[in-house]
Amino acid sequence: LASMQDKNCLDIANMIANSPEANNIYASLDNNGFIFYLYRSILMREPDSEGFAFYQNAIEAGTLSRYAIIMGFIHSPEFRENICNTYGL
Repeated sequence: LASMQDKNCLDIANMIANSPEANNIYASLDNNGFIFYLYRSILMREPDSEGFAFYQNAIEAGTLSRYAIIMGFIHSPEFRENICNTYGL
């Protein structure tokens, strides 16, 4: 079970990632731009080549939707450890 702190962090991240503002940004980006944007805005780092290729292939093959990728980033251990804990969320 996620701790209450994790739940609050994930709730905040979900609200931001699914906001009209974010959806407008996502809609304006091609697939590569979308992936770069997620790495920079959610994980606050540049994408590694392996991860970038994975998501690029998944989008192009239709095995992951953009929404599924956003949720994967938000629910990743990296996000919880590096962002939620860093900012005390």
